[in-house]
Amino acid sequence: MSDSANPNLQAREDLTEYGLAILNDYENVLTEIKDIAPVIPTGVLAGRYPTFNSKNDFAIVNTKRAPGGDTPMARFGGTMTDFVLENNALKMPIDQEIEIPLAGGNAPVLERAKLHSLLAQSVQSLALDVFGILKSGVTAHATYGKWGDAAVDPIDQLDAAAEEIYTATGMYPTACRMTPTMWRRMKNNPMVVKRFPGKTKTLSMEEIGAEVGDGSMSFRMVKGAGLTSGNFGNENATFAPFLGTSAWLYYASPLAAGLTPNFAAILARDNELLSGVYEYTNDDGTLRYLRVRWDVKAVVQSTALVRRIDFKQ
Repeated sequence: MSDSANPNLQAREDLTEYGLAILNDYENVLTEIKDIAPVIPTGVLAGRYPTFNSKNDFAIVNTKRAPGGDTPMARFGGTMTDFVLENNALKMPIDQEIEIPLAGGNAPVLERAKLHSLLAQSVQSLALDVFGILKSGVTAHATYGKWGDAAVDPIDQLDAAAEEIYTATGMYPTACRMTPTMWRRMKNNPMVVKRFPGKTKTLSMEEIGAEVGDGSMSFRMVKGAGLTSGNFGNENATFAPFLGTSAWLYYASPLAAGLTPNFAAILARDNELLSGVYEYTNDDGTLRYLRVRWDVKAVVQSTALVRRIDFKQ
């Protein structure tokens, strides 16, 4: 995502290289984001993307042709929807008259420390944005989720939710993602404990996954968490998993090219999401700002291809 169009911003290749190394510290967060909502490069700031929410979007055409008859017409599965990528940016100041002289020979260390905070907060902001859009775009299942009830079998509910997606679309979900608090409810549920006697503490998600459907569904934990309300320094701010206490079953296309049915996607100008560190100085030359930018829009492409199960008391 180049800022070269802005003559006031100067690219810092050395900090960009260091910044990409910093992002490795947050690769787990970025991986979780892109796992549940694959990145679809658009190359442009505005355009159209397909949604798949009608049964007609998953229709199968009769391809048989009678002698002398017309060739059957293929149908485009999806409804085109307009999008405009949202510009996000964050900057971090360095005081040229106070901080740099005080740092002396450690000025590069100060610069890198500030860049670390800048990128860490950028990644967390991106995660909060993406997961927030997913939560607001998908309604929790009306009846499933009482996983603390000894009479409720969470594995059977996952099976039933997967069957709901399959019945509605003809596509079987490929993934299940749980937040840590939901996973705790799952493995301590009395019905689950009965399935795996003596394994409450060592039970793995792979073992749970083997019990759902034919065992081919991918099961993972989504650990991303951060401030979900309020601001830094606010004692009343809340810190929690971005996806709350929930489990998500969904279909993710192995060809995330933007035109294939998929639960969710991140529309972005390019694959990198966060790339490039730029700097500029304020008018009086006292503050030098490090700046990063990303143009993205997270979208739910199909509510038919997902089931969200929130924990219920």
